[in-house]
Amino acid sequence: MFKISHRIVDSYCRGRVFVAGDAAHVRPPTGAQGMNTGIQDAGNLAWKLALAVVGTATEGLPDSYDAERRPVGEEVVERTVRSAREGIGAGENDPDVIIRRQAQLLIDYRDSPIVTSSIDASPGPRAGSRAPDAAGLMR
Repeated sequence: MFKISHRIVDSYCRGRVFVAGDAAHVRPPTGAQGMNTGIQDAGNLAWKLALAVVGTATEGLPDSYDAERRPVGEEVVERTVRSAREGIGAGENDPDVIIRRQAQLLIDYRDSPIVTSSIDASPGPRAGSRAPDAAGLMR
């Protein structure tokens, strides 16, 4: 008998303690999302900690890790559990969205506390569309 196991931590960081990858979220192997999600967690955290260690990060920059990555972890856990039960792409009708979601290309950080909200009518990605905007992150 196979039982779907899934969990996610309450917070990706508390003080100076951070978790990433399988330490932060466990999900079914459906869609092979685990390694990608863990690597993205580590990448998001690494540059923030690097700035903090050398003393150039703004106050609260490392705390934005939880605000940016926990929603992604929640979505991946929820989707992979649903996919394990109902099949990959369950509940979605647009094949393009299914493919981009599986490739984790729909992730953005526009709602992150470190992304400046500037209204820009120019074409192309907005701040946070691909990665947080670096403006205002260093002293």
